[in-house]
Amino acid sequence: VPYPGAKEGVQALLRISNLYFCTSPMAKGPTWAHERIEWLTHEMGIRDAYHRTISTSAKHRVHGDFFVDDKEENGLRWQREHKAGKAFLWDTHANRGAKGGLPRLGGWGSLVDVVQAHRPASYTEKTW
Repeated sequence: VPYPGAKEGVQALLRISNLYFCTSPMAKGPTWAHERIEWLTHEMGIRDAYHRTISTSAKHRVHGDFFVDDKEENGLRWQREHKAGKAFLWDTHANRGAKGGLPRLGGWGSLVDVVQAHRPASYTEKTW
C-alpha cells in the first residue's frame, strides 16, 4: 500500500514531467524488478511503469534534471555527475543523521512545487 499522498503526488508529477523510477535491485530477489513494476502499475496507477522503471545500483548514470533518493550517498554521487541538475534527499527517519547538505524534501507537495517551478516553459501538461 502506498504512503498517504504518494499516488496523488506521482500522478501530479506524471502530468508535469517525464518521470522515471530508478530503483536499486535486490541481489537476493530474482523477481524483484518485475514485482516493482507490477506494484507501480497496480498500486500507483502507472500504465507504462515498464517503460518508466530503471533498475540499477548505478543511479548516478541516469540523466535528468532532478534526482530524489532517500539515501544521501546516491544523491551526492548523482549531483557530482550532473552539475546542471539538482539532487534532493527524501526525508525519512532513517536518514535524519545525514549531513551531506542536500536539500530535503518532506512531502509530495514540495517535490511537485520544485518540479513545477523549474520545468521548461515548452513542456505541455498531460492529462490522463
